[in-house]
Amino acid sequence: MRNAPIIRAWIAAVGCVGAFFSVSIAQQTPPAKPEAGARSVEDWIAQLGDESFPRRVEATEALIAMAEDASAALDAAMESEHPEIRMRARHIRVQALLEPLVGTVWKLTEGEGSTYTIEFLADGRLKDNSPNNTTFDNDRWRVESRADGPPVLVLEVNDAYATKTAPLTGTKVEGEAINVKAHSWKWSAELVESPEE
Repeated sequence: MRNAPIIRAWIAAVGCVGAFFSVSIAQQTPPAKPEAGARSVEDWIAQLGDESFPRRVEATEALIAMAEDASAALDAAMESEHPEIRMRARHIRVQALLEPLVGTVWKLTEGEGSTYTIEFLADGRLKDNSPNNTTFDNDRWRVESRADGPPVLVLEVNDAYATKTAPLTGTKVEGEAINVKAHSWKWSAELVESPEE
């Protein structure tokens, strides 16, 4: 079979994606956002487990568009016995958290009380005014899905010299930080400004 190497490579690529699922794997152009209000949240969640990939993508897009209104149902779906529904529900919850973070400014407190602000920029860039930051152009942020709890906010600063993680549960977060020398400390951050203000 001439296409066997291509198919094996595609399967391997899909397997590598794992928990960092991306809707755009099989399509160059993302599907148009469906009319989410025309169907019930429960119908869209059931469709997350459909045998048809395009129908799963359609349901994912619809639920991302209505994630705030569907939060309770998505939380329940993250406990589904169907692995595809669980994975997609986690993905939707993470996607719903990313967009609202962009443009927000947070007051970050570290260790013994050192404070400064951070701003979540588009494309996962992070702007901070920490006195210890020497490489302002390569600080990054992301939100990771967890099977056993809330999504986790990850901040990498000073060219990933230090990594800060915290469960993302609202407008105040508390977590742990560790640097490349294995020194660890506590940190917290609180929302102080959002683009709507």
